[in-house]
Amino acid sequence: MSEAKIAQQRGINGWLLVMVIYVGAIGPGGGFQSTQRGLTSAELHDTSLAANPVWHIIKNIYWGQWALLAALGLAAGALLLWRWKPSTPRLVMWLMFARTLVPLGFTYFTYAAWVRPEVPISFVREILYTATLYLVSAIGWTLYLWRSKRVKNTYG
Repeated sequence: MSEAKIAQQRGINGWLLVMVIYVGAIGPGGGFQSTQRGLTSAELHDTSLAANPVWHIIKNIYWGQWALLAALGLAAGALLLWRWKPSTPRLVMWLMFARTLVPLGFTYFTYAAWVRPEVPISFVREILYTATLYLVSAIGWTLYLWRSKRVKNTYG
């Protein structure tokens, strides 16, 4: 591609548009499904949870965590759309990795500390699956933000 064409690649199009949609909409929706799946898995494994008042508190905490993670995704998408400054890609990278680490530690330790010290393997699998998806996504989008000519031209 010629230098003139590379210089013209600017704005929210192409893969940058895909990233905005993924981070701002698809990610929060997937997080909702994952949270629902994890809570359902725990309740199926241990039917006594439904009668446990602490479990209801934990469920509310998890939904609060999902809301926080969704807000981080929406913030990242909004930054990419409306804040065209050189620091924006780096800030979005931090938000992406924060979304990876928060559920990994929070979910496991909250369950182990408040419900049962021996966490069901199905619940651990669900946590690791979710964290892996967030991590792979964060790494992929970080590589894109580092290497993309469109990102460099758009954010400076």
